[in-house]
Amino acid sequence: MVIASIDMMQGKVVQLKQGREKVLERDDAVALAKEFDRYGEIAVIDLDAAMGKGENKQLIRDILQYGEFRVGGGIRTVERAKELAALGAKKVIIGSQAFEQNEIHHTFLQELVESVGQAQIIIAVDSLERKIVTRGWKHQTDIPLLDAITELEPYASEFLFTCVEREGTMQGADFAQIHDVRQATDRQITVAGGIATLEEVVKAARLGVDVQLGMALYTGKITLAEAFVECLNWDQTDPMPTMIQDEQGQMLMDASSTRETLRQAFETGIIHEQKVMRMRLDREQGAVLVTVER
Repeated sequence: MVIASIDMMQGKVVQLKQGREKVLERDDAVALAKEFDRYGEIAVIDLDAAMGKGENKQLIRDILQYGEFRVGGGIRTVERAKELAALGAKKVIIGSQAFEQNEIHHTFLQELVESVGQAQIIIAVDSLERKIVTRGWKHQTDIPLLDAITELEPYASEFLFTCVEREGTMQGADFAQIHDVRQATDRQITVAGGIATLEEVVKAARLGVDVQLGMALYTGKITLAEAFVECLNWDQTDPMPTMIQDEQGQMLMDASSTRETLRQAFETGIIHEQKVMRMRLDREQGAVLVTVER
């Protein structure tokens, strides 16, 4: 699965290099949310909240109605996590608050699980030189990356792994670390940082991890349509099973799709003579789930 990232700072959509240097800025967060919704879940990260420089609460509230979102950045209380879930966030991403004084913050995480449920919790493990960094990547802890993942497993349905050295550099992902992270846990993994080519997206998919795209997406190096299509396991299943449902989740038909028909669906908004609203990868069914307007 490929996840588009909308990173927010002072009401704008931005991309930062290694969390510091702003290299891109846009002011169309709602339009982006509507566009990205066709391709799957969207990650919304409040960088101001993560850095302790304010929040983008209203903007997040505005865009949550336009898709399935995982929301992170500065979630420091159980109450804020519950508020985001109530607003429609499918999952919440917990970063720095999962760590306290160079240790795992078990008390907070246990309370969070009891309040929102493990299934809605993604824990961000941001790594610099294979050790956890927090507070907007400004604080280097002594916690080894793989040790943190093992200890955090009881609280997370998924991990978001960011290789800080590669973030925003467009120099390629660190696949040695990605492989080690994948081997360390059976939880779902989403990786971010440095991915610059479609080939890398496909390589990550073959390792069984999802990819969160930022810089490569905004600079046009990778398109969501091609990434979605190429991440599917065509070696095992071609044509691809495709389930078509309406907006209420009522199944309309089972079908099958080729690479070409899926690409055309993204370009035209039409698949099997139905108007596409969004596509998702259904992991359990091993199929593409298409929601259409009736």
